[in-house]
Amino acid sequence: MEKVFITGAAGFLGKHLIKEFKDRGYEVYGIVKPHHNTKKIENLDVKFVKGEIFNKKDYFDLVPKDCSVVHCYSLSPGAHETEEVYQKQNVEATKVLLEVCREKKIKKLIYISSLSVVGPGAKDGEMMTEDSVPNPDNFYGKSKLAAEKLVKEYYNETKVPVSVLRLSTLFGPGAHKNAATLRLFRFMKKPVHVLLDGGEQEYELNYIKNIVHGVILAYDKVESFGLYNLGDVQKKKYKEVVKTMAKYINPSVKFISLPRILFVLPAKVGDFIGEVRGKRFVFDSR
Repeated sequence: MEKVFITGAAGFLGKHLIKEFKDRGYEVYGIVKPHHNTKKIENLDVKFVKGEIFNKKDYFDLVPKDCSVVHCYSLSPGAHETEEVYQKQNVEATKVLLEVCREKKIKKLIYISSLSVVGPGAKDGEMMTEDSVPNPDNFYGKSKLAAEKLVKEYYNETKVPVSVLRLSTLFGPGAHKNAATLRLFRFMKKPVHVLLDGGEQEYELNYIKNIVHGVILAYDKVESFGLYNLGDVQKKKYKEVVKTMAKYINPSVKFISLPRILFVLPAKVGDFIGEVRGKRFVFDSR
């Protein structure tokens, strides 16, 4: 029977992947952060421990030899933590996990990264691709890029098949209450919502079950090293997203369109503050 070890097993993506792998007949193992609620996975016949990924002793004995690994966990940008905390949770933890992978002689590795590694460098009208030059503008993005480099070094050293998948905003059943999409739902309860330049910008919004399908596809197909931006095929404009939400949440909300020029200077100030603090300001160019 095939075996897979999942980090962040009780997270939004992790718990959906557990179900998918169980449906395929896999033995599933995982690690969960000490404070995370495991109620949703306790009835899925998965063997897991609570612990920290940067503490090898917390989970080393649970990881089966010759299994495959899906590294989902990372401290999210919404945590608004210090650079040191992001380095420990996202970089040091990945380094330790890769040591475990070496010792357990795993079959393949899927690393869940983020489009935050590219940062705001993509120009309007230009498609963000796997060849876009990384330029993260916050501690989270920088930590994910550093972890990507560790994963690539691991592949170069071991030749174990690796896929790095860069994800963006997710939505769907089981989302965390502080997820970006749920915050957007809450915005729709307010009487007025501002649309920048009419809300014509494309908004990256990805349904969790479609992303799970993409992760599984990468898992099945990986043979060497690959880096992929993973998202829904259909892209929506911001105005389409929020107006659809409003239709079901607050049909009376008023949408006001304001020109981008009004926000350029405040956004640049927000960018500067965010760069100094290492985390996004409440208002910036993104």
